Amino acid sequence: MRKAPEVKLSEAEQRELERWTRATTLPVRQVVRARVLLLAGQGADDTVIADSLGITRQRSGRIRDRYLKGGLKALEGDLPRSGRPHQCAKDRRVDYGKDAGIRDRLEPRVDGEDCRDQRFQCWKDMA
Repeated sequence: MRKAPEVKLSEAEQRELERWTRATTLPVRQVVRARVLLLAGQGADDTVIADSLGITRQRSGRIRDRYLKGGLKALEGDLPRSGRPHQCAKDRRVDYGKDAGIRDRLEPRVDGEDCRDQRFQCWKDMA
């Protein structure tokens, strides 16, 4: 079995990761990434990290590798996903997650196209 690469955190990075773990507004996946790196910085193996955080050993290893390649900046967001792009232009989409009441104020698209997405829908124009 291969040995996980060593993670050396600077004091500034350690402080930033500790801030992430205390934050209540960050996505959970970012907080988990911070906890993985804090444990890795203390010399813990991926198996130990996975057991203590309730994640898989592979996920722990991927987070470690991602940090080693791109630093903290690489852990802040998600990587692009594969899949078919939206059929609608961004300026014609409505995010129901942000304004659920907007559905009643909009006119549906005339040509019948839709994004096939639960949260974003295409609309002709804003009323």
